[in-house]
Amino acid sequence: MDSTDRFLEKIAKLKKVRKGKADIQVIANRVRLKSQALAQTGRPLLAHISDRVAYSNLAGQGLTIFDSTTREFAPLRNQWQPLLLAFDA
Repeated sequence: MDSTDRFLEKIAKLKKVRKGKADIQVIANRVRLKSQALAQTGRPLLAHISDRVAYSNLAGQGLTIFDSTTREFAPLRNQWQPLLLAFDA
């Protein structure tokens, strides 16, 4: 059992999760989508946020991918949509 499994097990034991008042959502960052580790969690993947240099370049300017409306960052913004929608629910 790896650290991710242990972490998810601890979260699953929290009262709100046990009683069905809160869900566990898995978000992948810096993980290969075809990785066995993701499949082994047994939980669906909510979002995959890729690790890109654009984040640090924009942060150096005090900006985020959402501050720029250029098409260049559209794929990165799209990766965040499932996560943002989950928070709105």
